[in-house]
Amino acid sequence: MPAISRRDGLADIIKFPMPSGYGSPKIDNISLFYISLASLLTSLLILALTILYRNRQLPFIKLRSIPLTLTAVLLLHLQLVFDLLSHPLNGTLPCGFEYWVMSLCLPCGIAAFQVNNWVLFARARGQQQLIAARKLQKEERAVDVGLHASWIGRMKWKWGMMGSQQRMAMVTWVLVGVQVVVAVVIYGASRRFHHGVGVMGEEVDGIGCRLGWEWFPSAIWQFVWTYGFGPYILFKIRHIQDTHYWRLQTTLAIMFSLPALPLWLMTWFMPKFYEVNNWWGPNLWFVPGLISMETCILLFPIIEIWQFKYGKNKWDSAPKEGVEKYSAEAMTTCMKSPEWQKLEEFAVLKDLSGENVLFLKAVQKWKSKHQLTASSANSPYLHPAFRTTSPLAAASSGSVGDDSIEEAPPPSPIIRELYTEAESIFRRFISRESAEFPLNLDDAVYTQIVKVFTSSKEARENFGGEVFDQAEAEIYQLVLQNTWVRYVDTKAAQDQRGGCQCKWTFKWPL
Repeated sequence: MPAISRRDGLADIIKFPMPSGYGSPKIDNISLFYISLASLLTSLLILALTILYRNRQLPFIKLRSIPLTLTAVLLLHLQLVFDLLSHPLNGTLPCGFEYWVMSLCLPCGIAAFQVNNWVLFARARGQQQLIAARKLQKEERAVDVGLHASWIGRMKWKWGMMGSQQRMAMVTWVLVGVQVVVAVVIYGASRRFHHGVGVMGEEVDGIGCRLGWEWFPSAIWQFVWTYGFGPYILFKIRHIQDTHYWRLQTTLAIMFSLPALPLWLMTWFMPKFYEVNNWWGPNLWFVPGLISMETCILLFPIIEIWQFKYGKNKWDSAPKEGVEKYSAEAMTTCMKSPEWQKLEEFAVLKDLSGENVLFLKAVQKWKSKHQLTASSANSPYLHPAFRTTSPLAAASSGSVGDDSIEEAPPPSPIIRELYTEAESIFRRFISRESAEFPLNLDDAVYTQIVKVFTSSKEARENFGGEVFDQAEAEIYQLVLQNTWVRYVDTKAAQDQRGGCQCKWTFKWPL
């Protein structure tokens, strides 16, 4: 078999064997196997993405940042198909095209993959901050820093105000931008990809074009994303114990991504690997890891979708009468007991959906404080807007004229306090602009609440004790069918293991 001596900057270390018939398609049994495998994996990918798309409104699917997941999976799958087809194509694709696939798809795909993995840590840390209310403390410093600090101070303040996920995303996309610029510079400067143009490299075709130093900067980026970010994420999430299999998914996916790069480098620099190149080329060493990474990214959410449907069946089968563990009556009883705090801890530390449970508690406390329960809804001491038969409701029914609305007394201090607290609940849990984890509300319900808190005139006209009723009912149902079912199952499992641990601990890495 003829060999290609590698010079131009790499020294005469190795002689890479020329694949037989290189430059023309190779159709043999091995090629047919790789083509069939690529087709099968693509079909399974389409099926998995269809399942995720059809269930995209489920709250635990929204947690996983579907656009970022889709970006990572598609880039990795493009690299996977390219690697599988490298044997049957046998160098028929333009050298420049292969360069861009190798320089962008795999490094950028792994970058998006690692950012997607970081979502778990960012989500868990943000859930802790919902309770600690650190963000509120940061907002109190915003005016002073924004007005008086230097531009460096303002930049530091903006960086400090960013969430963990935003910081990781910014760092990643800056590095990806640098990576793209480096790839463009190398492509433009090398004579390998366009003869007669460039300042370095030899003018070669075929296998020689694919053996230059120009291909190895992509390996450096892969090393950064795989062996830099990967272990760092594993270190950060080591104490997280969630109910979504997220930590297990992230750990397995990162571990599967580790072996490929060293094996790929060995195929170029270790002659013992040359013997397998006729049926298992260098790029194919990425295939097992890519398949495993895609499987981890897609399989665990699909398993959770199936478990949700199974859990929903358990909730639906709960008797309408009596207090069963999955029923609404059981959850209502929990809301009125000290056990509600245990559910909050579970939602924050394990289910990563603490905003829902905390919102229900905040609304319940808000209504209780201002006597908005059914027993006192018509109290004569309340402002008319907070009575069951308010002037607004009467006007809509035609029983009271417009004059009666205009004659309503101005809001008392307690009503202004009520509005201020309600606005705080809105900005902390509902607003998609200020809430760190906005509630998963129907658009119509969200729009109606936004109108109440974004205009002082509309607030006077529409603000009442029922302002959160629709959102509360929607989130209550969400908690009942998701968090409550997982909480009951987890508690039952702990009881079977020899006692219920009433408190879950969470340790932050130093």
